[in-house]
Amino acid sequence: MTYCEWVLVAIVLSGAAHGQISISISNETSGGYVIPNPDDKLELASLLRNPTVVKAIGIHGSQLEALEKIFVENRGSFRFTHQTGGELPSKEELISRQHMQYTRSVAVLDELLSPDQWKLLRQTAFQTEIARIGLANAFANGRLGAEIGVTENQKTHLLKKGTQIQSKLERKMIELLVEAQAELVAELGTEQRLLAKQALGNPIIFRDELFRIPLENRPKSLDLNDKK
Repeated sequence: MTYCEWVLVAIVLSGAAHGQISISISNETSGGYVIPNPDDKLELASLLRNPTVVKAIGIHGSQLEALEKIFVENRGSFRFTHQTGGELPSKEELISRQHMQYTRSVAVLDELLSPDQWKLLRQTAFQTEIARIGLANAFANGRLGAEIGVTENQKTHLLKKGTQIQSKLERKMIELLVEAQAELVAELGTEQRLLAKQALGNPIIFRDELFRIPLENRPKSLDLNDKK
């Protein structure tokens, strides 16, 4: 499969990997893999927990040291907290305190990150959405579609087209896997090849095998969960 075909797989299929961003990404409130809100700076900052993202947006040297200091001092978060003793605050006090914490956190991050770096983080959030749900779904049901103004009529068409392209590309991937198996079998002796043929019969590509691709060779997104 050519590089262009792999890229096409990446923008159509859903997946749990995000190409270069290969470790799971969490937001500030959940331990799971979530899609950061591109319009929420604190959620965007959660992407900075990934060293690949940090490197990609050009954070290094003293800027990196400052970022790591914030992360450590806030117990693995970029959200500043305010600890107080005594009675529990009222609901109104809690909301006010959370707002102040949020405002302070964003202000500190604004001093640390340049506008261009915020722009790159916002782009990464959209890329994360694609990696999580696929480009077709990102257009039809995600923030990316809302960002670029995808209409209801377009959503139906894009989802249908995405399914068609996904099916075509999966067939190509299966053909490549069968070809790769045959190439490896060819390295056996004549009698071994015959025995292998007798033992295996015709090639069967299970879906798990289809997506058992080393991370470094994996396209930017793959649907690891779809059982269709």
